[in-house]
Amino acid sequence: MVATMPDDGEASHDSGTPPPRRSPILAAVLAAMLAIGLVSGTYMLRHARLPPDPDGGPRCSRLFDVRLHEARGGSDADLMALSDTALEAGCGAKALAAAEAVGGATDEAAAWRLARFSDPVETAPVYRLAAQPSPTEAAALYAGWAGRSPRMAEALKRLCDAAGPSAPLPACRL
Repeated sequence: MVATMPDDGEASHDSGTPPPRRSPILAAVLAAMLAIGLVSGTYMLRHARLPPDPDGGPRCSRLFDVRLHEARGGSDADLMALSDTALEAGCGAKALAAAEAVGGATDEAAAWRLARFSDPVETAPVYRLAAQPSPTEAAALYAGWAGRSPRMAEALKRLCDAAGPSAPLPACRL
């Protein structure tokens, strides 16, 4: 007796067992992945983007590291312009670094910027995430320019009043 091969290309099976079925799990997993993709895509299109990273995250580093390095050899005006641009972009750490490169002793705009990063009254996230408040440092920067700048004198008075007599700042005693 000669064994015959099936003509239709099917694998040989026992005559009593049905052919194996595909698992419904694969179809369910693919459907779930499609649903998750649609929901997350819709969410991303309908909701606002994440806030900027004022603490100097990767986006800020990508935007300002090279520019800050190049500006350090330039003028104070270039550094302050870069500080302004970084602040507007929500990159507080880069704005602070550019203002620190200028220094508060010779430039009123830099002193103002540095003092705002140190001033505990300043609550904007771009300032607070980039630097810890230091009332003593802010008062010293304001006091250095108070005789020549009305806005610095006003900020010093506000800071001294906020500190009060219970925690007098050295710059407020002058």
